[in-house]
Amino acid sequence: MDANSKSFHGIMSSLWRGNAISYILVDGVLVEGISHVRGAVFSHSSTHFKVVNEDRPGVDNLSFRTLSHGDGMELIKPFCVEEVKATIWDCDSNNCWNKGVSQITY
Repeated sequence: MDANSKSFHGIMSSLWRGNAISYILVDGVLVEGISHVRGAVFSHSSTHFKVVNEDRPGVDNLSFRTLSHGDGMELIKPFCVEEVKATIWDCDSNNCWNKGVSQITY
């Protein structure tokens, strides 16, 4: 093992030891030891991420108004030239084209 490998492994070992949780405070009590800390972390995680079945409102009993097939088809048809002309000509005089940005209000 050369000097670089020894130095690298020494740094990695110290970082690994620094990541260890040697004790933890649970409900005001200091818990120490690998198995006790592991149990406290597991207990916290299992209760914190537990699936809770709550009775939430749903949309099953709601009645929504719906469009007929004909009305739905009217929503997707293209504009005709007469509709576009009528919309533009019906604009107020306070609406104008300014710096390439349309400021039309209806």
